[in-house]
Amino acid sequence: MMKEYHWINTKDLNLPSGQKIILFGAGKGSEDFFSFNKNTGLKSHVTAIIDNDKSMWGKTLFNVPIICPADLSKFKWDKIIVTSVSGREPIAAQLNEMGFSNPEDYLLIGKFPSNGQKNFSILCESLPENYCFSNKACLHIGPGGNFDFETILFQRQAHVTAIDKYDFGMDGKPEILQKINFLFPADIEAMPLEENSFDLVASFAVLEHTRCPEKALSEINRVLKPGGIAVQTIVTRDHRSFSSLNGYTPFSYRKYSDSEWDFISGQKFYQNRLMPCQWLDLARKTGLGILRYETLSKETITPEMKNDFHVDFDNFTIDKLEEVDCLLVASK
Repeated sequence: MMKEYHWINTKDLNLPSGQKIILFGAGKGSEDFFSFNKNTGLKSHVTAIIDNDKSMWGKTLFNVPIICPADLSKFKWDKIIVTSVSGREPIAAQLNEMGFSNPEDYLLIGKFPSNGQKNFSILCESLPENYCFSNKACLHIGPGGNFDFETILFQRQAHVTAIDKYDFGMDGKPEILQKINFLFPADIEAMPLEENSFDLVASFAVLEHTRCPEKALSEINRVLKPGGIAVQTIVTRDHRSFSSLNGYTPFSYRKYSDSEWDFISGQKFYQNRLMPCQWLDLARKTGLGILRYETLSKETITPEMKNDFHVDFDNFTIDKLEEVDCLLVASK
């Protein structure tokens, strides 16, 4: 059985054997590439990994150095492989500004895993029993170039709209786009949608990337019909902790001030630092009625970790600080 690679599109990897490769993005996509390279006998030689996060520079992933973009000229390479998915469009623009072109110099192979069925299950568990999707106006924020979730909703006779900031390199133009309304580029903090227009608004691992969370929640409230339901999962952990890189925990970003973190995160796909309890407070502040709120995980914080936190987090109890990720179900 052929191994499935969740974070890269392997069909775009038509590379001659033995090429010198620079990867761009020190996350799950690069881990998938190393596995693909080993399992397929591609025999590419990865000489370095570029990342825009300066906190990663000088570290290694599978013994390969992580470097800043300015150091690219110090290495010999045949092709740059962009394994990042969340930041692939900004990275492409960055490489173009550096004088490189796609596909001659670099390839974009990062993709999001297909979580359509998983997310639909979360949605159904969050809605009233036997919720009927037929003729409901449903909005999905942030499909990430994958429309399995939209397809499931459409099959249940829902009227589906999806919005995203990027197309995330979706594979051609999926057939489902002929049957739904897909808007991009679109900003969740200023959605090009009429107020009181949706029975259901859902997002999964999206709100943590908003620069103004209050505006995002206010927009969700605005486009919901009275009585409409919003279902949001929010991944509040430091996303760098998903990588195999040593030195990152779900709370690593708490050592920085707001301005320091804005600079670090601003160099890549932005992630805010709101904790689950803060999302709950903001949802209430924007006028959403809370139907269900659940923290999805708790991670132990040692005294040493707590001492490393910035003073911005001093007023929170350990119990609140240890909460990670949340499900927020609300109504208008």
